[in-house]
Amino acid sequence: MAKIQLLNALQCFEKAGQRLSFKQAAEALNVTPAAVSHQIKDLEAYLGADLFIRETRKVKLTQLGQQLLPALVEGFNGIHHAVNRAKNNSQDNKLRINTSPSFAGRWLLPRLADFQLAHPEIDLLMGTSTKRLSLQQEEIDIAIRYGDGNYPEYQVEKISDEYLIPVCSPEYLATHDIADAINLQQCNLLHDQGMVDSLPDYPGWKDWFEQQGIECKAPLRGLSFESSNFTLQAAQGGQGIALGRSLLVADDLKSGKLVVAAPHTIELSYAYYLVALSLKINSSQYLEQDNVELFRRWIIHAL
Repeated sequence: MAKIQLLNALQCFEKAGQRLSFKQAAEALNVTPAAVSHQIKDLEAYLGADLFIRETRKVKLTQLGQQLLPALVEGFNGIHHAVNRAKNNSQDNKLRINTSPSFAGRWLLPRLADFQLAHPEIDLLMGTSTKRLSLQQEEIDIAIRYGDGNYPEYQVEKISDEYLIPVCSPEYLATHDIADAINLQQCNLLHDQGMVDSLPDYPGWKDWFEQQGIECKAPLRGLSFESSNFTLQAAQGGQGIALGRSLLVADDLKSGKLVVAAPHTIELSYAYYLVALSLKINSSQYLEQDNVELFRRWIIHAL
């Protein structure tokens, strides 16, 4: 098999192995499923062994496939990272970041000036999105994502845990009797429905009450929002009490725009992660010109 043909076949296997789907691999590569299947069969013939166990409507990796896939993922990510770095060095010195609108507005943006002061030679381009990303196709150097960290096609590093805490405006706290936790059921409760809908087992108000042994005898009414940012804006505007995520409310608690309505917190199983093609997580050596590594070290220190 020629080198170019082998490279194409390995890329098809890498995409199919990550997704366990020839169809999804074809969509990622912008080719037909038949083309992916043909390339993988040629690769299996070249290796003299099967890489997939083909079952009705699904495929599974063989032991050889499981051994080969991690090295290919790391290798292709390294290639993309090197090409992007070479492109940046030859054309510009940009760093393209992507994160959620809530994290961008409530934590990252107020602190980006510090990064720019430390690294004025880097031009930052920041985008926001909550969808699952293709870093290569969307030309993103590094993303900050909230969830379970399941991005097998990329290198991932956990950077911060988080917890939920009831918050409201100082005015709302002053005009409502919420000395006891059970009294919160009589207040206007604000619901971060977007998080509940997007993440399995994400806790809401019912979970908060139950953790304190308080039974919710009736449905917990109140305003629901599709984003954490809207939920916290409503709380800041005096419309009720929200379960705020600790990083997102940190600045408002410090400034007094929000106050803690009740002390009980809920530890979250989800966290913030850096997602990139290449992260030198366990290395003390890194290139000074590597913008991704400079940003990684800055944000870890800032958190």
